[in-house]
Formats: sequence, C-alpha cells, structure tokens
Amino acid sequence: TSDLQPPTSVLITVEDTGRGMSKEMQSQAFERFTRDESVKKEIQGTGLGLYIAKIIVQAHHGEIWAESEGEGRGSRFFVRLGKS
Repeated sequence: TSDLQPPTSVLITVEDTGRGMSKEMQSQAFERFTRDESVKKEIQGTGLGLYIAKIIVQAHHGEIWAESEGEGRGSRFFVRLGKS
C-alpha cells in the first residue's frame, strides 16, 4: 500500500514576458475597472478581464492571484481549484 495521498487541488500557472506589474498593481489587479495608469493610452480595455476571471474562479471555490518581479519583467498568474 502507498502512503501517498492524491492531491486535493490543481494549480494552473500562466506566465508572460510582458510589461510586468508593480507591487501596488498586483494588489489591485483583480478589482473591477482597474487599469494600470501607465498603459491606459496604449492598450484599450475596460479593466474587467481579471475581475471577471476572479468571479468565475471564486464561483468554483478557487483562488486566483498574480505575481511579478516588477515592471518590465513579466507576470505569472495562478489559479488553484479544488478537485472533486
């Protein structure tokens, strides 16, 4: 018999090499209508994409977050969902 237990959750990670995010932006990124002031003129959008992703993940009893080493260093986005 094995003492290993099956995992209770799955972690999905997406990483990019884009603009990255400041620490302040990381804490606000999943709020409704939040846009990085430095790119508002260059990149069109409503500031709802990550907010909608958060609502969907939370509806499935999961969690979502982002990490970045800072501006110009890309970002990593994480979604953890429980296994049923």
